[in-house]
Amino acid sequence: EESANRADTDETVEDRNLDTSLVEMLDDVIMLYHIAVHKQLSKVRAVRDNMKQNIKALEETMSKIRRCEPERTDILTELERSKRVFMQETTNCARHMAWVQTLIFTEEKQGDVHWMLQCILSSVERGATK
Repeated sequence: EESANRADTDETVEDRNLDTSLVEMLDDVIMLYHIAVHKQLSKVRAVRDNMKQNIKALEETMSKIRRCEPERTDILTELERSKRVFMQETTNCARHMAWVQTLIFTEEKQGDVHWMLQCILSSVERGATK
């Protein structure tokens, strides 16, 4: 009986160690995601949102230029200036998005993330079956 109790105790200790190591691994993965991925995606989202706002402002400015009476040169001059500013800002955002796509969202890095997620999934599945 005493050896049976030890076996139960050993399994419990082993299960606890497995649970602890699994929790630590998941904590580390969440931290890695936060450090490496989440911040970058937040920056990309901010650039994308800024680009959408600039495009919308540019479209509205172009609409105002079309509706403006030709003899209102003072207004047309201001609208043209605004149009140039919005076009420049949109171009800057497009360049930034191209840079991000080239450096951050490469096929190799996507493959690395896929591999890491496959490892995590496999570990979680193995831990769940024990």
